[in-house]
Amino acid sequence: MGDTRQPQPRKPPPSQRDFIAGPTGSGKTHLLRVWAKRYPRQLVLDVTGEWSNPASFEGEVHWAADRPQLEKALDKVAGLNRWRVVVPTERLDPEELTKLLVPIHRPGRSSFPRAVGGMALVIDEAAELASHADARKVRALWLRGRHHGLSILAATQRAADVGRMVTSQSERVAVLQTGEPLDLAYWRQALRPEWYEAVLALGYREAVVVDRVKRTGGVYSTDGRLLRPVPMRSPAGLAEPGTAEIA
Repeated sequence: MGDTRQPQPRKPPPSQRDFIAGPTGSGKTHLLRVWAKRYPRQLVLDVTGEWSNPASFEGEVHWAADRPQLEKALDKVAGLNRWRVVVPTERLDPEELTKLLVPIHRPGRSSFPRAVGGMALVIDEAAELASHADARKVRALWLRGRHHGLSILAATQRAADVGRMVTSQSERVAVLQTGEPLDLAYWRQALRPEWYEAVLALGYREAVVVDRVKRTGGVYSTDGRLLRPVPMRSPAGLAEPGTAEIA
């Protein structure tokens, strides 16, 4: 991207790391769209082809086929307040994307996310970008992105297929209804027992959402509505009155 199109740096909003896991048809992409609504500037890595519809976003929508087109599209929207740029995930090299969004610091020059006032990277299928084999190439997005005003919202069908760095760095995690034994085995190891039990009891288009920063959580609809809290158990195994906290 040319420096002549780069706007003056603005203070970015607090960055967020969200992770959503659920099989096809569970409402995973719908929940991802709901969570993405709070971000006026979005770069979407799309595997479904559903994110480039202008009617789905209040702002300019641009589609890019590869990295050169992506850089041109980002140059076009750099001075706008609301925009979405969509690019097929398979057309981007994970390492090149990392260098584009969170480059090594250079005195007097802001990264693109910070220069535009903060933005969100929305990943429709995290396993395509941050698999165990590729996690090292994109780790800077999760580890350094917050210093650049970059929020990351990542979804996947199979959490076990995504590098552990992604889930460990996510402040908010959503697990949707699933009956796949391998997925359930993964979440049995990853969640507190009360949260795992809530996953087993999920209904259609429901998700257990855990906020690790606020230490709260519960069962939500894929429209983002809290349906019921999941209280944290005391060491004795009893629910603590009035709490929905997690460890």
